[in-house]
Amino acid sequence: MPLDNPEIESSMIKLMIREMGRNECPEEQYERLGLPKPQRIGVGHSDDRLKMPSDAEINKACLLRTPEGKAYKKNAGNGFPKMPFQKMRQETETTVSGVSFPKNLRLRAGYTFIRKDKPPKKN
Repeated sequence: MPLDNPEIESSMIKLMIREMGRNECPEEQYERLGLPKPQRIGVGHSDDRLKMPSDAEINKACLLRTPEGKAYKKNAGNGFPKMPFQKMRQETETTVSGVSFPKNLRLRAGYTFIRKDKPPKKN
């Protein structure tokens, strides 16, 4: 069931920002997620080493009541929003159209999975 409470959303964003700050998350991740960045005010990983963004900044990152958030809620669980994997290209690759699992990460022929709920067959 999709979350539909701005107070809970704000609280969860604050918790996420705190954990990201404690773990020295790269700045790009805050930008990617649309979250305000905490300010590090010392060395270490405890809460007193972080100056958290203001409540107004955190509330600005909330999406539930925005048109974008309403679209996410309407399509929850149906692969929405799509990740931006279409037409990715690296210098050594050809253009990929559509979402696909990279061939170099698939199992090679002959590999099998062993089910833990059944003992392997004895030959």
